[in-house]
Parts: sequence; structure tokens; C-alpha cells
Amino acid sequence: MVITAVEPNAQHGTGNYLRQICPKQKNVRYIFYRELSTYNNICDVDGEHKVIPKKIKFGFIDMLKFKLKKVQKILIFPFYENMAHFALFAQKVTGAELITYFLDDSNIYVKNISDSTVKKLLKKSSKRFTISKEMNLAYQKKFTQKCHVLHPKIAKRNCYFENSYLLKNKKFINCGLLGNIWSIERFNQILTILKALKLKTLWFGLGPEAPWLNLNNKNLRKNNILTPGNLHEKILFQKISNLPFVIIPTGSLEKNDSRKEISKFSMPSRLFFCCAHTNTPIFVIGSHDTAVAKFVAEHQIGVCSGNGNQNSKRALAKILKKQNHELYKQNLLRLKDLFVDESLPHKAWNIT
Repeated sequence: MVITAVEPNAQHGTGNYLRQICPKQKNVRYIFYRELSTYNNICDVDGEHKVIPKKIKFGFIDMLKFKLKKVQKILIFPFYENMAHFALFAQKVTGAELITYFLDDSNIYVKNISDSTVKKLLKKSSKRFTISKEMNLAYQKKFTQKCHVLHPKIAKRNCYFENSYLLKNKKFINCGLLGNIWSIERFNQILTILKALKLKTLWFGLGPEAPWLNLNNKNLRKNNILTPGNLHEKILFQKISNLPFVIIPTGSLEKNDSRKEISKFSMPSRLFFCCAHTNTPIFVIGSHDTAVAKFVAEHQIGVCSGNGNQNSKRALAKILKKQNHELYKQNLLRLKDLFVDESLPHKAWNIT
């Protein structure tokens, strides 16, 4: 059983990551319960999909089903209070092993889940994971329960393309962008930076279609942002390997950052997805104090823009300097297996 906030699908990181940790296997069946339906009920991860019952109780059919085919394990990605209560209820009724995996902060920067409920969830869990080192330290310090960092790696790599971009002096520079931008306000801030840097941006994936942004493709094109859509892996990374860098958007962590819980602690699965398939350098747009910027700096695989146009221009000059560009490419090539873990499904499901 998997308990998520919204429909698991390709339009967001959790949905894409679930493909890695819930692969199709003989004699394994998945049942997904979600709190909300915000993507037109699109569920494209293999399994049975349901909405968490309002009364947090299983219906008669489900109770009968779980008696005939016992639930072995429950994996929850906590985000809302109701989800945590449902996970505790399901664990009590089925006797299944409970595993808690914080992909997003739901208690430190935001109070989506109360302290008392998080404590119960962690106490009842046989294994506790966090997506980043920064989140891990925060949750262990507050709740004094041992947690383990489990980065959103990929379980299997099907292709790899070495970066072939040759640095040239151009008026406009083509680059890629991967991932979601979590508010229209942050999108407008990033757009200002892209304009200041004179970048032509290929925004790959379904990020431009996020319902909370309500973007218009015509307006995006006017601002030198093209949307190739959700390309096949091989085509996607062939294209990216011909670009100087890929932008990974995050937050500013300034007063006007409305999603500090994402900016501070989250580790975009698209970063690992990209670095597992190509050694194209990474350009983080956001604060140096975000989890993703710290990861990129630690491994010397790209740069971070910081906040403001002048800081961004300095970061662009840095990543386009031949010596630096070559260093980032070589480090990514050397570290390409850092982003892949064939045992990922076993780790996530606590299977030894």
C-alpha cells in the first residue's frame, strides 16, 4: 500500500519517482491511496488507485480484499494530517509493516501535520527516510528518531549521453530546464532572471502544464521559453547533451518565498534523473542555502545563481568559463553511478 498526497503521475516528482520504487514485478501488487485529486484523476503508475475515505475507514469490499490478500507493507509519503491518520489506521487494521518517507517537509517550515501525529507515525514505523541530508538533520533533531537519507535516485539506467557542447560566444545561449516551479510568483522571478541572462530555454517535461501556473505557450515563446513536452528518455538526453547546462529551479528562501519547506529541504528527483543519463552541468536558480544547491556545490557539478540578476550573471559567467565547464562535465561523468541505485526498491520497501 502506498499513501500519497495527490494522484501519482508524470506531472510531478513524486509520481515520477514512484516508477522507480514501485516497479512491475510478478506476485507484487500495489494499491495507492491519495488525499486529493488535483490532476484530473490522472494516475499513470501501475496499480489500483483510490482516494482516502473521508471517515478514514476501509469499505466492506476493501476489508474483504485485505483479508483474502494480506497487505504486507505500507509506504507513506507524509504531507497532510489526514494521510498520517489513515496510515496509522491501515497499519493497525492490517498489521502491515509501516514505512515513512518524507519527500517533502510537512512539519518544520509548515504545519500540515501536528507534532503529536508525526511522533506517532515515526514511532510506529519500522524504517524512516528523508529525501535530503538537511531534512534528515532537522527531523532527527526535533523528533529524536533515527532517520535515513534516501535520495531520489533511479533504479535502472537505459541510456547515457556524454555532453558534446562546444562553448561559443553567442548573443543568446540555449539551455534546458527540468522540473516544476511551485508558484506563479516564483515563475515570474525566474523569468526575470532568464531574460537578464538572455537565455533561450527549453523547458522539458510537464512542468509548464502545472495547473497552479496556468501558463500560455504563446506567451512562453515570446519570452524565449519553448516547451518540447514529455520526451522519450533517449531523445530527451540526446537533446540535453547538446546544451551547455540544465537549469534546476528552486526557491529564494527570502521573505517572499511562499514555499520555504520545498526550497530548504527538497531534493528534486529530476536532478538525479538528469545526472544519471548525461554529464551536462547543472545551473541551480535559487538560494545557495537550498538542499539542491548545497548538493550541487558539494559534488562540484555546476553552479547556483543565488538571488538577484547580478548574482545570476556571475554564476552564468562561471559555468561558461571553459575550465569550470570541463570540470563539471568530468565530475558528472566520474560520479554518474552516484545517481543510480539498482537496490532502490528494496531499500524503500525495507526488503533485505
